[in-house]
Amino acid sequence: ASSSPEGHLLTVMSFNLRYDNGGDRRKGFGWDFRRGLVADTIIAEHADIVGTQEGLASQLADLDRELRLRGGNFSRRGRARDLRWGLFPSGEHCIVLFRDSLLDGQEGASD
Repeated sequence: ASSSPEGHLLTVMSFNLRYDNGGDRRKGFGWDFRRGLVADTIIAEHADIVGTQEGLASQLADLDRELRLRGGNFSRRGRARDLRWGLFPSGEHCIVLFRDSLLDGQEGASD
């Protein structure tokens, strides 16, 4: 069963996370400031599926943790834009988060 508000079959959101960078941190708008706000927004909007852009691997790990702290159970799929030495994901990622309740009973639903 979806956790979406009554009357909505599916709530989909797109979220540009903005990559973590020193310039934003110096201005007081770094990822440490934004990550809780991002998770709060996803939870408040009852998002079932969230497409993200510009997230670095560390930001995505933080977001996973922040969502779990707020009772949001999501799985994710996606990939990094770049591969370091042709092997290791690096740089910005495009990830789609799926509320786990959407995947209940679906074969191959885990990472």
